[in-house]
Amino acid sequence: ENAKPGEYAAWVNYFAEDDTQLSTRTRIYATVFENWGRPGEQAHVRVIELATGKENHPIALMTRNRQ
Repeated sequence: ENAKPGEYAAWVNYFAEDDTQLSTRTRIYATVFENWGRPGEQAHVRVIELATGKENHPIALMTRNRQ
């Protein structure tokens, strides 16, 4: 509610990977809420596969408009 107008980005940092698990990749499950706590609230579920360690991966880009 108190966020300033502008663009905001959400990222996840994949800080380590396990070379012994060749058959599976690491995944994150993120829920991003739009208009949280207000009429028209929406939840956006993202499943992101992390391919390489030691990197940042984008989850969402959000824009906060003026009130």
